[in-house]
Amino acid sequence: MIRLIDEVGLYDRLQELLSSSASVDIAMAWIRCGRPLDAILGFAKSHPGKLRVLCGVNGFLTEPAALFQLQEAAGLKIAYGTSGRKLHSKMFLFRTTSATNVWVGSANLTESAFSVNRELVSEAVDDGSAAKIFEAYWKEFVSPDAAWLQKYASLCGQVPPAPSAGLPNLGAPQGRPPVSEDWKTYVARLRSKDRARLDWIAGQLPEVTQIGLSDWQQLSKMEAEKLLGIAKTYGALGRLKGAGMVKNIFYEPTRKNLATRETIQKALNVIPPNPSAPAFAPMIERAFDIVTGLDRVNVATVSRLLAVRHPDRFVSVNKASIAGLSALSGISQTELHSSAGYVALIRWVMKEPWWSTPDPKDETSIYWRQRAALLDILAYAGDPSKGTQSEGDYDIEDE
Repeated sequence: MIRLIDEVGLYDRLQELLSSSASVDIAMAWIRCGRPLDAILGFAKSHPGKLRVLCGVNGFLTEPAALFQLQEAAGLKIAYGTSGRKLHSKMFLFRTTSATNVWVGSANLTESAFSVNRELVSEAVDDGSAAKIFEAYWKEFVSPDAAWLQKYASLCGQVPPAPSAGLPNLGAPQGRPPVSEDWKTYVARLRSKDRARLDWIAGQLPEVTQIGLSDWQQLSKMEAEKLLGIAKTYGALGRLKGAGMVKNIFYEPTRKNLATRETIQKALNVIPPNPSAPAFAPMIERAFDIVTGLDRVNVATVSRLLAVRHPDRFVSVNKASIAGLSALSGISQTELHSSAGYVALIRWVMKEPWWSTPDPKDETSIYWRQRAALLDILAYAGDPSKGTQSEGDYDIEDE
């Protein structure tokens, strides 16, 4: 018999299973500090030697603090494939003296997964197959030592450290072809791809950025159309033409819509301006969770709002750019639809030489202030030559 559990019941069910388990094995794409991890650590404390955790670190989405605690309390291995493949599994095995209950589903071991995100986990009694898969995983990977964990913590968000104690190399993931070029080469590549589109975007973005950073309680309909890319010649980085719910929120100043605008803007405002700040990635994920949690609002909406507000550090992900962004970054299109995948994309952007170059203070300065968002030029798969450029630009439909 299979039992399905959503985010509402996950934490309570976790506590129930931990209270009756003799040992627990976990294979997890990433782990963050919070109540679920605290519950797992509590189990480990009361059941010494009975917890094994296999944890992914791709994109630095696992918090160093979580790894330090797990290293002290449990058997810990880092799941970064010797074959170059990432661990994307989310599996819990709760073993009793008579049976093993297995969880497999969408939920990572994070506070958001157990309370905020839309998650679904399947629980069943293991027929032996789950245990077999976990043991194969456990055999493939190795344990980190304290020095490696210290390096991971100090370099979190940058290129991971060289491995020690036989740990698989956590350098740039295989299959990820970086742009890896300096600022002048990057600008030349943008111009070569589409000089007219580049200058069109660079010319319109400052005005849209100003609107994006203004008080949304006072938006005129024309300002809303520019913010959403619906107004003629303002469609770069994704036109929200098909997103009826989004248009309603920003067009109609009802009490409910004004409150929704405030909720969205507050979520975006708390993202730290410094990408190295510890809260940078978690606050991006939180903003994604809040905005995409609204009825019929998707990743294209929140990523466009981020990109037009801060084009120096964010990228728009939509149906006309997602395939190109995936090809450039090596992050799958499926992942790019998620908050974690978007964070990984931004981390990748910020590791590129062209992004970290100081302001050249020359005629390319306007591009430099928009350098992340302008990656759209290389990723864009549409045809801006059809009609006006805004009419030929891409629309974003409701999901």
